[in-house]
Amino acid sequence: MFYGCESIIYRKIVTDPYPYQFEQQNVNVELKIYNHINTIANLYHTHQYTTKMDAFSDSGHFKILNVLFVLTLKLKHYPEAKELIQSINALNLKTPNGDFIANQITLDYLDNDGANVDKLLEELKTVEPEHQLIVDLNEKNDAFDEIVGKYKVSA
Repeated sequence: MFYGCESIIYRKIVTDPYPYQFEQQNVNVELKIYNHINTIANLYHTHQYTTKMDAFSDSGHFKILNVLFVLTLKLKHYPEAKELIQSINALNLKTPNGDFIANQITLDYLDNDGANVDKLLEELKTVEPEHQLIVDLNEKNDAFDEIVGKYKVSA
């Protein structure tokens, strides 16, 4: 008697479209995440190959290495990202890039607890004072100061 009741419940669950759709959505999300990670990994290997070619100028090498640096950050390969920083610094470019410095700040927060962030922020402010990271940081500091000002105890 119990087994017959169980099979009826099972048939209801299997034929019910809502749990199936929910499970299908979970599978689709997992596939999208897998494909995204796989795409980043493929791009990483493609850029590794192209950086070994000598057909690029220093600025071309910088662009490729900078993209590769961002990809390694996304993959959370921090030791490889540090090696890329050394490779980019070895190019001795005349004008530093604000986005590269901002990405270095991100890596420093993630891997070094922000030990060098102050120095990198000063460098970013001198290179590109209107960089989006600086603008966002100033907006957040102003909002924080405004909140603190509301609760400041007067003497």
